Amino acid sequence: MNEEQIKTQEYIFRNRETAALPKKEKKTGIKAIIAAAGSVLVIAALVVILAVVINNDKVDAEAKQVADTQIVEENRNGDILPGETVKEEIKEELAKAEDIATPTPVPATPTPVPTEEPEAAEQVQLAEEFFGEEGEIATGLVSVVADPLDFYRVDDPELPSYLTRRTNEGFKMKLEQTEIDLLVRLVEAEAPAEDIFGKILVANVVLNRVLNEGWANTVTGVIYERYGRAVQFQSTANSYYWNSIKPTDSSKEAVMRAIAGEDYSDGAEFFYAWARHPELSPTTGWISIYTHLFRHGGHEFYK
Repeated sequence: MNEEQIKTQEYIFRNRETAALPKKEKKTGIKAIIAAAGSVLVIAALVVILAVVINNDKVDAEAKQVADTQIVEENRNGDILPGETVKEEIKEELAKAEDIATPTPVPATPTPVPTEEPEAAEQVQLAEEFFGEEGEIATGLVSVVADPLDFYRVDDPELPSYLTRRTNEGFKMKLEQTEIDLLVRLVEAEAPAEDIFGKILVANVVLNRVLNEGWANTVTGVIYERYGRAVQFQSTANSYYWNSIKPTDSSKEAVMRAIAGEDYSDGAEFFYAWARHPELSPTTGWISIYTHLFRHGGHEFYK
């Protein structure tokens, strides 16, 4: 080892402790710089991420506002988008717009249905059964509202002074169609040439008997009733004649009016043809035990 090398070694030995200090401090400074740079980078990254999130929220909010505006406009036009959620304020705006566009419905006033008096309705039903819904009933029959049972034809003759029209509630009995037809047949057979009042009177007599406990309590029973072997109505004695009868509309009308309550009989339960039985009078014959009421047409009436 030469002298120069020796000096070098001595210098290193003497300064080894002090020479190491700058190197250590140098390393420490570098680490601090690296740590600081890393912190800056982390902060910068966080800032960038935060900016991205804020920007995305802003974009979403703007998109939602545009969508809500579109919903409002489309709802105003009546086109509601299915599945869309509308904000409360949008709902309120839509409700206001609907209230303005849709008028409040006014409840309809029900049209009053005219009602008929029960008696008049019964008469119309009976008239329709006899004459049909059109034809004679439409032009020939008139219903007087003040007295529903005053149901007459426009061509009725003038009511005779000895007859009084009244309403008999008992006559409004429920009859089977067969009984009505049977009563029409009897009226036609007993009073073929009588006017409408004479025909109604024959029907009145039958109905009076039905209501009187001394006779059968049905129309059929009264018409076919016998006293011993004697029939009560001569027309029923001849089956050929009885079965060949063809009732006219006037006989049908007479029965219809009678069972609707039209009564001229004053309670009569008997009648006979005075021209065929001259032996009978209010004072002679079997009929004399009863009270004479009046004569109408070809018949005398008693009770």
